[in-house]
Amino acid sequence: MGSAPCRPVRAPRLGGTDEAYLLLECTVGIVAPMQVVVVLDDDPGPAVARDLVARLAGGPLDRAVRRPVVPGARPRWVRPPGAAQARVDPTPVDDAIAWARRHLGEAPLDVLGARGWQVATVALTDGGRAVSVVASHVLADGRRFVETVADAVVGESCGDADPVPEGTPRPLRRVAGDAADAATAVADAVRAAVHLVRGRAPDTPTSPPRRPAARSEEPASTPVDDAPTHHVVTLDRARWHAVAADLGGTATTLLVALGAGLARHSGVVTARGGPQSPVRLTLAVDRRADAHSSTANAADGVAIALPTDPTPDTGLAAARAAIRTALSDPPGDDALARVARLLPSSTLAHVIAAIPGPDVAVSQLGPAPEGLLAWRGTRARTVLVRAAARTAAPDLARRMLPGIAVWAVEHDDAITVSVCAVDPVARADLGGAVARELDLWGLRADVRAG
Repeated sequence: MGSAPCRPVRAPRLGGTDEAYLLLECTVGIVAPMQVVVVLDDDPGPAVARDLVARLAGGPLDRAVRRPVVPGARPRWVRPPGAAQARVDPTPVDDAIAWARRHLGEAPLDVLGARGWQVATVALTDGGRAVSVVASHVLADGRRFVETVADAVVGESCGDADPVPEGTPRPLRRVAGDAADAATAVADAVRAAVHLVRGRAPDTPTSPPRRPAARSEEPASTPVDDAPTHHVVTLDRARWHAVAADLGGTATTLLVALGAGLARHSGVVTARGGPQSPVRLTLAVDRRADAHSSTANAADGVAIALPTDPTPDTGLAAARAAIRTALSDPPGDDALARVARLLPSSTLAHVIAAIPGPDVAVSQLGPAPEGLLAWRGTRARTVLVRAAARTAAPDLARRMLPGIAVWAVEHDDAITVSVCAVDPVARADLGGAVARELDLWGLRADVRAG
């Protein structure tokens, strides 16, 4: 993952994927926080977190959303009110990963009324320090998020490069701007609707039909508002690449195989599609053509169906071919989000709730930017990146969100894989499931909750 300084978002209004995440928040109450965690070998002090906040403030991550005053117009980016502050926890902890998991769930994220990101830090009892940055997915895709944090660590402040307006325009100018954008958005939505309808024509190839979902067998004791379960594992980077290459794949293909195995053997595939259903997964793909983009989220997910589970015996060639096929026919450019903006909120809620989530989502971020690995001369021993879900309607989220999400980032001689189980059937023994899948591929490692 390369790192070039200061990646501003060039548009004053939200792009399609940005707005899709905002619609999830506003319509069905699903907030999607992302997290970067860096665990340092030594303790340079809490000032590293305060410095990071100062450099992030005013940059591409430091944005809030203002709703339009004219129906049909896109929401506009504005600066969040008040000054950003680092959260400095005073009591050292011995488990940085568990501490980071708590921050992932607790960080206040409000892109509509306040600030959608927070930096936290804590000293470790072994003499190190952990730093966590949590941000709403409305503000960035995973790669842009990591790169923005890395830029800030090395001292790049992007505030002057980012065109988000500081003040509030006069009412008449605001109405005129929204009216012009609404006119454009309506025409754009009509084109998007035509694209969607044509995409469902009978002669268009589709994914294999799914079997009716089996009735849930989850225990009655499982509360419907359980939070997702997280586990983290750090493996030898060279070994990961060697195993992938020996089996006819790549680092990404091996991560896809790991995610597919977790979805199958944890019961997610059976619960969502039946025991004979293929594994349905999405693979995050970077869609930006250059260093700058008109949307905060420049990544999308290509859909892949694996009717045959990849194993060390069968190798990774078939999965690699399926990924190549999916990449050759990428998804449309946020057509659904552009149509959704014009729907009444009640209709929109039903439309969003009817979209099923995949069995597993996979994000391979590649090498972490070098700037993320050294803080005031102190080297990072662990870097992890992940996303989660917060929701007021967990039963709805189970149908809409991936049953399992797998993220990976490489740093120095390690690769850190983070696994999040949203679907209840995968939560009870997630750590054991991760360990068994890694063992299957000859990648023994300690799996840690958090």
